[in-house]
Amino acid sequence: MSFRILTPLLRKNNFLARTSGVYCRTLKTEPEKFETDEPIKFSTSKAGEWQARYTSQGKDHFKYPKSQSTIIVFSLTCFMVYFCMLREENDLDDWLRNIETEVPLKLEEGQLRQQIKEGKLAHLDVSYYEKRLEKVLEIQEKVKRAQRV
Repeated sequence: MSFRILTPLLRKNNFLARTSGVYCRTLKTEPEKFETDEPIKFSTSKAGEWQARYTSQGKDHFKYPKSQSTIIVFSLTCFMVYFCMLREENDLDDWLRNIETEVPLKLEEGQLRQQIKEGKLAHLDVSYYEKRLEKVLEIQEKVKRAQRV
């Protein structure tokens, strides 16, 4: 019952549009011009405004200053020189470098442990998986010792 009372008020005051910040307005459009069989003057048509250079470079190309591409290339070059050459390495770089050795080994270790567990439950030979697990654990120990040094 209360919804029937509120609905006309909300529509009348345009409550939703004012609270949501989204306004719906219609734009006045030009009436469509019907094509006739009469010839069209080239100078008054849209084709008359089109320049040949727009075809290869685009119409928006000329809206930007000529120095914009130079500025972008220069700033990207400065950024790359700083991050690739001048910046000192920190602990985050070491962590990223170690991820490529640690994470695959940990994933393989978990997978091997799961295969050993499932193989033992099914009474299968798991000697290959146990040998591979030993090798993976040895490699992990070598990586940990190398990180401490």
